[in-house]
Amino acid sequence: MTDSQYGTIFLGKDEKTYGKEGTGWVDFDPDFECGGKEGTPGRQCAFETTDEHTMGLGLTGVEGRNLHVNIASFRDPLCPRTLYNMFTKATRPHNIYVRVLQQNDPEVDIPCLRGYCERMAEDNGIDIGNEEEVMKNCPYADQIFIHHI
Repeated sequence: MTDSQYGTIFLGKDEKTYGKEGTGWVDFDPDFECGGKEGTPGRQCAFETTDEHTMGLGLTGVEGRNLHVNIASFRDPLCPRTLYNMFTKATRPHNIYVRVLQQNDPEVDIPCLRGYCERMAEDNGIDIGNEEEVMKNCPYADQIFIHHI
């Protein structure tokens, strides 16, 4: 590795297909990533946010910003735990919106949303045997959209 001003990155492509130049550790060059040096027509950098990129939001701060998460769940027993951790560990859980593409066997698997709501109910001292009460008092359930496949 070399001492690059911006560090190095690893290109994991195979040498046979891309040649020696397109593989291994290479110097990171942000100008190359952006399409040219500062002032180059059409230059676009994902890491350089400008007013035109923010659609009227400030360049810093959380006002008006939401996190949208998509989860593909094929008979995944950890889906409820993933939702639980996402909402209980977030600083601003009210800014999280989740879409779950869920493919389960209804005879065997616990639905992701119900499993999440049961975990939240246990935390809040609600009897998980009362499914109606569990679902009615489930925090952030209105921010979770389940698409059954």
